[in-house]
Amino acid sequence: MLGLFGRSKQKKKDNRLLRAIYDDDQDQVHSLLADGADPNARRDDGQTALMRAVSEGDCDIVQALIKAGAEPNAQSETGETALMLAIQPAFDASISGAEVGEHEREEAETIGDSAAMDRTVLEAGRLLLDAGASPDIKDREGSTALIRATFEGRLDFVHLLLQAGADPLVESEQAATPLLGACAGGDAAMVQALLEAGTGPNAGNKIGLTPLMLAANRGHIEVTQLLLDTGADPNARDQEGRTALELAEAQEQAEVVALLKGSDSPE
Repeated sequence: MLGLFGRSKQKKKDNRLLRAIYDDDQDQVHSLLADGADPNARRDDGQTALMRAVSEGDCDIVQALIKAGAEPNAQSETGETALMLAIQPAFDASISGAEVGEHEREEAETIGDSAAMDRTVLEAGRLLLDAGASPDIKDREGSTALIRATFEGRLDFVHLLLQAGADPLVESEQAATPLLGACAGGDAAMVQALLEAGTGPNAGNKIGLTPLMLAANRGHIEVTQLLLDTGADPNARDQEGRTALELAEAQEQAEVVALLKGSDSPE
């Protein structure tokens, strides 16, 4: 009976910790941890206190939890880690206002808030990596933090993760790779970083899609040129037999089509 009471008391304490993190109540978090709250407490969906703190963008609480023994590589029911959640966007920049002036003002404030949040979660990412977080853990769909960072357009996180030794050649169950993510977003600087990290310009996925095909299909002229300059094969074909040129033509990407016709692509 005493054991059951003790577990119930601990559960209440842990729930208060999770609530304090949600409320961004740093003093309460420090007090509860000092009083024995579990730094690895979980919500019903498996999300840990550390994941919650990272999602809230509070580096002070992140540090406090790590110091108290929070496991940086814990995974939720979907396989997500705190590091993955740091990369997830915290704000939706698409705002609709009743009046143009109001919309522009709110949008500017939101963009500013989003930029500040980006800097905060990047610092949280550094704290997690310093605490031993692995950049190569996969979620339930086989995606890593690096794959997520490329598809979310987070060049800052891409640099951070590559410096931490993240595998640039990983591929998810959905055939996503870091380089394909960078090409999808048309981020030439990100593509360059991945190429310098050892990813080949012809590194396609399991369905035969190459970086050049994706960049061409999306109309990203700068990335297409970069890939060609670094040795991408314009004559490669996907599983359906299509080349980068044909994929660009299908989407009426005139600039890219002209560029590819000036390369070694077949007419």
